[in-house]
Amino acid sequence: MDKLGAIGANENPQTALKLLEKLDAHKVDYQLWRHKAVVSAEEGAKMRGVLHSDILKSMIMKVSKKEKFYLCAILGNDNINNKLLRWIINHKYFSFARPEHLSKLTNVIQGAVCPFGSLFGI
Repeated sequence: MDKLGAIGANENPQTALKLLEKLDAHKVDYQLWRHKAVVSAEEGAKMRGVLHSDILKSMIMKVSKKEKFYLCAILGNDNINNKLLRWIINHKYFSFARPEHLSKLTNVIQGAVCPFGSLFGI
């Protein structure tokens, strides 16, 4: 299967191809998985046949009242540490990005955000 054929329906093909090109350029071994969007670590782990501690959750956070976004990638069995995140991003108030923000920033739906924020300019 060619790389474009392996990209899921929920993904932005240009972003996915950009990621695959970077992985190839750095000679990173990887395996492509075609799957539907998932909204929980448990669902993603079950689909892959692994523990949910073996996968990443990728979430885009929005700083309240600003158009500033951060990508958070944490282990599937962890939760966001709000106090630590506030310190890291140096903002007191933040929330999960709304679906319209995800679409605008990444051209994917909730459950299909990849953990490489630099591909989205985040």
